[in-house]
Amino acid sequence: MNTNVLWMAKCCYSYEDSIPPHYHNFPHLIFVLEPSGTIEVDGVSYPSVANAVYVVPEGIIHAIRPATPRSLKTIEVKFITSSPKLSGEIRSLPRAILRCGQVVRGELEDAFEEGLNKSIFYQEIMDSKIEGVLFALSRMAREPDRPERPVSSAPGKSSAFTDIRPEFANVAEDMMRFHDRHISLSELASRVHLNEAYFSRAFQQQFGVPPIQFLLEVRLRHAKRLLGESDLTVSEIAYKCGFGSVHYFSRFFKKREQLSPTQYREKHRDTHYIELDNKGYRLFGIPV
Repeated sequence: MNTNVLWMAKCCYSYEDSIPPHYHNFPHLIFVLEPSGTIEVDGVSYPSVANAVYVVPEGIIHAIRPATPRSLKTIEVKFITSSPKLSGEIRSLPRAILRCGQVVRGELEDAFEEGLNKSIFYQEIMDSKIEGVLFALSRMAREPDRPERPVSSAPGKSSAFTDIRPEFANVAEDMMRFHDRHISLSELASRVHLNEAYFSRAFQQQFGVPPIQFLLEVRLRHAKRLLGESDLTVSEIAYKCGFGSVHYFSRFFKKREQLSPTQYREKHRDTHYIELDNKGYRLFGIPV
């Protein structure tokens, strides 16, 4: 693994929390969950845009300036890489990549979740996911018209940049896009003109999990995001994410997360920092 995560956070910046110009001796990615104000990178002030990534290479001056009345919410990661190729890719990336979509967001949220839970091999998994995100951003920059594909680990799949058959990638994208709707196995199979049994086997070969489990993982991911970032009730989140029944959602959530939805919300509100082995780096920037 060429990438090592030093620090990762979900941040909530109010107007009073503006971060003045500074730089790091390592790269920094800023992914916007909820926009407010501007993000300045290398002398350019970019409006914050939901689902956009702002790329700050090593040594580049940057600042974060939220505006009133809304708070700016982000996922951020600071890291180092030992790969000259990847270092070059990071330096060549646009400073603002405005259309990253749900796949990159999901990978970042999964990496953050690993850091919070600290299960066995969590740091290795975080490193792998962030490296996959970096290469995915590079591919987006090089091929801006290419449809977004699962880039690192679709639920249950751990290898980076797995070659997915286009017809199955399209089905997966539809599940990610329309996860709030009722979706049956027969409907999914019909989209690729296969019977349900063969479709399930073929989908699992591509993504590592059966299609309905994939869909539940997508719904769970969105539910966790809404619990952490919104004021919607648990019932509203259950229906908004396609679970249909709040009782089923609560049972499923508790079984998977070992926490009730309400307990999860209490644990994941506002700002959380995960600091790993900083390897002697100054994590919070050098003022200018």
